[in-house]
Amino acid sequence: MAFAVYFLTQCTKAMKQLQDEQESFRNQKGGSFDNEEMLTWQDYKAMPFTQCVIDETLRLGGIAIWLMREATNDVVYGDYVIPKGCFVVPFLSAVHLNESIYDDPIIFNPWRWNNPDNQEKRNWRGGPFFAPFGGGGRFCPGAELARLQIALFLHYFVTTYRWKQVKEDRMSFFPSARLVNGFPIQLTRY
Repeated sequence: MAFAVYFLTQCTKAMKQLQDEQESFRNQKGGSFDNEEMLTWQDYKAMPFTQCVIDETLRLGGIAIWLMREATNDVVYGDYVIPKGCFVVPFLSAVHLNESIYDDPIIFNPWRWNNPDNQEKRNWRGGPFFAPFGGGGRFCPGAELARLQIALFLHYFVTTYRWKQVKEDRMSFFPSARLVNGFPIQLTRY
């Protein structure tokens, strides 16, 4: 969630588009959530740009940074043989930030997911290019819940608050994605 706010703060065009999408839900529900009208599952599924922001945030700032796997048989991979019993530790950011897979991989660009050529890369449930929730037998069972939580947070955050960054910050991608200065912000309710 912090990474999403950070990236949106750095990309005002994306912030504006996300706010417009989220304000449309607020307006459909009568302008206030003080009554009992809350977002529904259908609302969540009808947030195409929010989903792009979530996917791009998870691509750049995912918390599942590596997977550990034990070879149960000898595995031939290219010119290499991984003997049975050896452990392999793939770093997901090596794929998520790979220039041969993603154009400008360290740039926050949620619109990349609107490109039909990137739909295969967007498969977070089992594709080889985007694995923010791990994969295989150790795929995170809470993946959809995590995405829902980010969407709900973003909805209420951008429709309720404005903020400004208090201290200069930047992303570091090694050994994992993190905000170097913790991304301090000043919140104002509007």
